[in-house]
Amino acid sequence: MLLGIGYWELGSQPRGEVVPDSRDWVLRKILTIFLVSLVSLIPLMFLISLITAYLQGYSLPLALIFDQDNL
Repeated sequence: MLLGIGYWELGSQPRGEVVPDSRDWVLRKILTIFLVSLVSLIPLMFLISLITAYLQGYSLPLALIFDQDNL
């Protein structure tokens, strides 16, 4: 009986489950996904550029500063 009262308190939703405003919730999710993907892509792109520089024959510390062909 008490569980039934707790279940029907919030308009037939289980206790503790609150429906967020859908537009704010979707915008927050989109922004979070965008920021997480941006933060994780920047180091990945840097690592890929280091690997391609190494495969092209550059020494890694100098590849970050200047092109070795012009030395």
